[in-house]
Amino acid sequence: MRYSLKSILFISVWAISLFNSVLAQKKEMAAAKELENGGRFSMALQLYKKAEAKDKYLAPEERVELYKSIIYCNTKLSNPKATEKYFEKIKDEEALTDSLAIKYSEVLRTLGKFPDAEKEYLAVANKQNDARLKANMLATLDWFKKYRNNIQPYKIARTNIKTDGLSMGVEEYKNGVIIGMPKKEEEQVFYNLGFSEKKDSIHFSEPVLLSKNLTSKFYEGYPSYDAKNKILYFTSNSLSKTKVKQGGKKDKGNINRLKIYKSVWVDGDWSEKEELPFNSMEYDCLHPSISEDGNTLYFTSNKKGGIGGYDIYKVTKQGDKWSEPFNLGSLVNSIGDEMTPKIVNDVLYFSSRGFFGFGGSDVFKVNLKDKEAKIENLGKPVNSEKDDFAFIINKEDRGYFSTNRDSKKAEDLIYSFVYYPVNIVTDAENGERVEDIDVTILAKVDGEWKEVHKQSTNKKGEWHFDFKDDVDYKVLFDNSYRNSKEIILPASGDRNKQLKELQNVDLQRVFIDGYVIDEETKKGIEGVKEVLFEENENGEFEEIDSTWTDKDGYWRFDVEKNKVYEVEIQRVDYKLEKIKIEPIGDGEPHRKSYVSELKIIRNQDDEKVLDAENIFFEVNSATITKDSYKVLDQVIGYLKAHPYSKLEIAAYTDCTGDDALNMALSQRRAEACAKYVIKGIGGKAFRVRSKGYGETKPLNPCAEQEANPEIAAKNRRVEFKLVK
Repeated sequence: MRYSLKSILFISVWAISLFNSVLAQKKEMAAAKELENGGRFSMALQLYKKAEAKDKYLAPEERVELYKSIIYCNTKLSNPKATEKYFEKIKDEEALTDSLAIKYSEVLRTLGKFPDAEKEYLAVANKQNDARLKANMLATLDWFKKYRNNIQPYKIARTNIKTDGLSMGVEEYKNGVIIGMPKKEEEQVFYNLGFSEKKDSIHFSEPVLLSKNLTSKFYEGYPSYDAKNKILYFTSNSLSKTKVKQGGKKDKGNINRLKIYKSVWVDGDWSEKEELPFNSMEYDCLHPSISEDGNTLYFTSNKKGGIGGYDIYKVTKQGDKWSEPFNLGSLVNSIGDEMTPKIVNDVLYFSSRGFFGFGGSDVFKVNLKDKEAKIENLGKPVNSEKDDFAFIINKEDRGYFSTNRDSKKAEDLIYSFVYYPVNIVTDAENGERVEDIDVTILAKVDGEWKEVHKQSTNKKGEWHFDFKDDVDYKVLFDNSYRNSKEIILPASGDRNKQLKELQNVDLQRVFIDGYVIDEETKKGIEGVKEVLFEENENGEFEEIDSTWTDKDGYWRFDVEKNKVYEVEIQRVDYKLEKIKIEPIGDGEPHRKSYVSELKIIRNQDDEKVLDAENIFFEVNSATITKDSYKVLDQVIGYLKAHPYSKLEIAAYTDCTGDDALNMALSQRRAEACAKYVIKGIGGKAFRVRSKGYGETKPLNPCAEQEANPEIAAKNRRVEFKLVK
């Protein structure tokens, strides 16, 4: 094949243009990455979007990195709607990593797409080899499904503390709080440690600089105060020109790392900040939280070898030195990021993006002393669909947390809260709060249990009682529709632990259930009606409830303990069945699952028919009596519920009278019924046909009919035959 000189020149120009376009694209992406690393996410995103417009020229791995950067910038700008599609774009190139899948789940939750979020999350959770991590992941998902709509006993209110963008944490100190105090330089906001005096729970004075000794060019924040030893720990930047080996390569130039520092209160001022020895220029250390005795420091780090991006570590004092950082492992950490730890006694509060919650980062807690403890979500109102973090709580059950939930500009706000512990009773299956549960409290007096109080849970499932520390108690929970439960509070035990157990008690419903299957096919039958009858004081059964089987033939009734019931199973194309249910005692969730095999109803010619009552007409007429329309309405209901079923309406007479007249009368009667049914199902005449059989198919011999009017009446009938 020969090319003209003009064609060759065109191809060359096109190739050079393409090369220059790709080169410009690479420069845009490099410039965007610099802006991203400098925290200028909006500007970086603009350049990334330009590069995306020409992403077809990128290699697959380059496209993936581009989409990851767009996701990261949108996340920083709190823009989940613009983020979602890029996970799908990555999926088009390669499978999502576990960390990306968890992030995708988080974005879907923020957008309220919980079923999709659960699917992504479960796929990651179920393939984890770390049993503790898997258990925690599934436990947080289970908690969310049960309690997401429950409001936990926190009363929250927005404070007047200004952040000018970012919350750098809060720490109670003297008669106020230490915060990251904003300082503006040119168009950027940096932070120094400042002190605000507390006026009331939500109002604070304008912050003042805590000390000139604790300032730098960039950020100071996330304070944690050791009151016993008068030491303040906090996070700050460290800028170095040291060459650092990262990812197998030497990185030259300025390296900006977050590190943990301390300052000591000496002679009326804070000392010059001192870097803690476990910091490194190879990773970040931030968000310190010191234990009450001052001997254990918890913090966040992206140190190599962790479970997720950022994990929670601890160090302990060994004389004047600190131990090597110890990763708390899957007791706390996940595939995502864990941040802002706060230790209170043995309970660690922290924020996480790796466990299932409402969206964004949620606040969780775990008891570090209990090796079997599961991670717990603090729930609403502390958590929301946005980022919630930097939670601190004091011994009086008051504290603060940070969130960007109410800010249009994704600005962090600081809220105060008061925790009002209340006791609630929930349903063991769905976690919903239960009212009208009898709560009986007994105290041991002279070696015997005596009732001291009785109440019922309110509409929110709540109950209250002031337990004294030096008294043995027994608490009984009961309801006629639920299994009872008993909890002992010995005076010698850990009363706080026991009271916590009482804060959320779940009770199992008492129920009866079963499956309805076809006798021939052994498959479940959908749309079978179950009617529940209860035996009264006179030994008679009264109808009290009804339900329908689902697609698997399953049915269920919630019932009372110690009562006799009967379930009647009805469907017009099957024979009726009754089940007698013996009383269910306390402690039994249900008697058993009853399996009912229904037989198809057939007439004397072995044809399938509906179990409908007979249709009556005026004497020697095709006029349907008023009461019989109820039966035809049942037939209409069946046809609507089974849109592929077809019927033949067959009418019969007795043997008395003229044969020809009887045949004509039966045809008119069949047609009258068919006309009403066809109208009831929307005029679909192809589903219903009518036929009169006169006296040709008697149930009893004609001689018997002539001798007995009652037998003759049985032969005057209408049948509804199921036809193909």
